[in-house]
Amino acid sequence: MEIKHNIDSELFSVFQEIKSLNLDLENWSLIEISDQFQTSNYCGGFDATENEFTFSYFDENKKEYWFQLPIIDIEKIVEGINIEVYMRKAEDY
Repeated sequence: MEIKHNIDSELFSVFQEIKSLNLDLENWSLIEISDQFQTSNYCGGFDATENEFTFSYFDENKKEYWFQLPIIDIEKIVEGINIEVYMRKAEDY
């Protein structure tokens, strides 16, 4: 079951960092690191198999959720375009 996830300032900062690196898919694939971006509630990075950024989100009860986004959606979010993000409980996989 997918749950809509609101982009908070913590995640938005991660997206800003991703966009500021100004890398294309080929270069992201070369430096593929699954936990490159870590904050209090998020951990993620680029997955070359999926060709998208994959993240774990940990809520206030430390339940883990997963979601992924293509780089184009991350760029649009940073530019102020509303992109809906959906996540799933990790235990549902």
